[in-house]
Amino acid sequence: MGGGAASAPGPNPEGSRGPPGAAPSSASAASGSAFAGLFRFLRTHPIVALALLTPGVVEYVSGSSSVLLLVEAPPAFFLFLAVNIGQYTGGALLIREAMLRWRKGWVTFGCLGLAYGITEEGLGDNTLFRGTHHADGVLGVYGHFLGVNWVWSVGVLSLHVIVSLAVPIVVLGLAIPETRGRSLIGPRGQLVCLLTVVGATVLESYSVWKLDDFWMGPVLFGASVGTVLLLLLAARLAPARWWAPTREEPVASPRSMFLAGFGYFSVALALEYGLSWARLPPALEIGIELAALAAILE
Repeated sequence: MGGGAASAPGPNPEGSRGPPGAAPSSASAASGSAFAGLFRFLRTHPIVALALLTPGVVEYVSGSSSVLLLVEAPPAFFLFLAVNIGQYTGGALLIREAMLRWRKGWVTFGCLGLAYGITEEGLGDNTLFRGTHHADGVLGVYGHFLGVNWVWSVGVLSLHVIVSLAVPIVVLGLAIPETRGRSLIGPRGQLVCLLTVVGATVLESYSVWKLDDFWMGPVLFGASVGTVLLLLLAARLAPARWWAPTREEPVASPRSMFLAGFGYFSVALALEYGLSWARLPPALEIGIELAALAAILE
């Protein structure tokens, strides 16, 4: 009787209901266990993690692609999701792989990111050229010269370089450190990624042609392909030491980094659409936008 009595708990004022907060603690433990299990899965499947970040950040967090389609039109949601993953995740994997195999730095990354942006927004969506796309708005007319929406192009291409590609790749390395410097795809995976990017681009371009009755024309098409090829060549030849960070970890505080990231969206939108309503010369607005972007990145 001594051992059992010594280990028995004291009186419970709550009776048979158990101690206060028992149910929430159990729920919290279950939630924490599920989150830990998800994180363990993502650590062992980094490509899936990258697929959540791209296009998760730029398309679904920003609202560019609507999550509501999952309820309103599930087939359309999954079709768009497949196209987005084919483009964003495939493109991010190819760029990451090129950086590793070529042993290059951020200048190469910028060239590859611009090449990707022109492929998606120029050869695919055609937003760099057509003025009737819903995302362009007034920027489909303001700054339109020689068939190109120049003001819109500066904003959307920088968005792809920074938010679509750089942020997910950097976050992947920070969240799963063992992926740093490690290849995630082999030759077969590279071919699959290339085919998904090309296939999604062709599908988008065909949709624009059939649904919006728009074709950029042979001149703009040739100029776009030529620019992409020149950017790929520049990426391959750029010295790795150009624009190389002096340290791996950020020197700014988390608050400063948050404000810089949040400020990028705010500043870009304010400059693109705010200054366009002020009817400043488009060349002046492009210069201001590039200067602000350089300040944020620095």
